[in-house]
Amino acid sequence: MRHRTVGELMPRNAIRAGRNMPFKEIVKLLADNYATALPVVDDLDRPGCV
Repeated sequence: MRHRTVGELMPRNAIRAGRNMPFKEIVKLLADNYATALPVVDDLDRPGCV
């Protein structure tokens, strides 16, 4: 069985939230995209710790 990578599974245009995005906008983004989670990115669009 071949194991797939995250790059093969995750779309390139994945939804994401900026560190300063208001909570209500994040909730709407999740609902509009039928998602349960999303990465938080910095100003350079890199995932990071909050």
